[in-house]
Amino acid sequence: MYLRNRLTIPIKGYNRSIIYDLTRKDYHFIPNSVYKNLYSSNLIEIKEEEAKSFLEFEEIIFKASIEDLKLFPELTIKYKTPYHIVSLIIHSDSLLGYNGQMQGINVESISIIFNNLKEGFKVSKDVEKLLLDVDADSIDIYLTDSDLSWSDQNLNFLKDKKEIFNLFVFATSEEHQDVKDFLRKCLVELNRIDTDYRSYTTDVYPSKFAVNKDLFIESKNRNAYYNKKIYIDQKGNISNGMFTEKVLIFSKLNSFDEILNNILLTSRWTIVKDEIPICKNCEFRNMCIDSRELKYSKLNDIWFYKNECRYNPFISKWEGEEGYLSLEDCNIQFHQGLLTYDKEDLSSIFNKVWLDE
Repeated sequence: MYLRNRLTIPIKGYNRSIIYDLTRKDYHFIPNSVYKNLYSSNLIEIKEEEAKSFLEFEEIIFKASIEDLKLFPELTIKYKTPYHIVSLIIHSDSLLGYNGQMQGINVESISIIFNNLKEGFKVSKDVEKLLLDVDADSIDIYLTDSDLSWSDQNLNFLKDKKEIFNLFVFATSEEHQDVKDFLRKCLVELNRIDTDYRSYTTDVYPSKFAVNKDLFIESKNRNAYYNKKIYIDQKGNISNGMFTEKVLIFSKLNSFDEILNNILLTSRWTIVKDEIPICKNCEFRNMCIDSRELKYSKLNDIWFYKNECRYNPFISKWEGEEGYLSLEDCNIQFHQGLLTYDKEDLSSIFNKVWLDE
């Protein structure tokens, strides 16, 4: 008999399952037939020799006796965080004239978005005020314009800020060695992203997935994107995410409690993907941070994503892959969070997609 490594968690999808290896930050696909055995907290028996060999090799299962059960308890999936806000995303324009609205809050991560480095100089004093007011574990700077024209003055706000870890630039192939050298002195890493900023922040694709214990536990209890997130756009409008309703105005904020007590900003925090139509059929749901607009249907009393994902879990295909079909192409009806389809018809489509390859 075998026991499952408690830090390898099987998650079931519509056609296949995934083992989340939380220690190695990796994942493995397995058939749903194997998932049924692995999901157990007790001793298990794996009859398929190929599956057994694979699971032993990857240290997902190990031989054990009934006496060993009490030595290997299941992972506790309880979410706790000491932070008022997990993620604060703020455009530099909205920091002009910052007057201490965020004083005294603790934040896990702050992302400050600039159009270009020249803006850094324009709001550098306001950025410094914000960073003095907020207790933040990490700070990242994003430049939406690939123009890295700069001077020491433009980047002075990066000096002596130990919490600033990364500066991200988009859609540029230039090395910018002078900028890299300056940033290295500030202990800040320059990261080049091939795509543009909007695509990077809105598209869901595998390279953005993350497998780790913290994200897994958060995703089981909260929405991994919307949970304790505050987004402040270029005009100072405050919302829960890039595509949700604008609720408050940053410059008119008297205290941070106005954010924490606003139901329009906090209602999405606890909407887990295990309860969201289509997502709950997806094997990637606990490693995916999804910024799509999450809407509520009064008609069906359910939360759902307005736009279709690039991954179709009913045929296990990504948009752009050979054989990919949209939900509509699979004869799946989706309206106001209500999902309807014929299982036999869908099974036939799945077999045709994969057998034709």
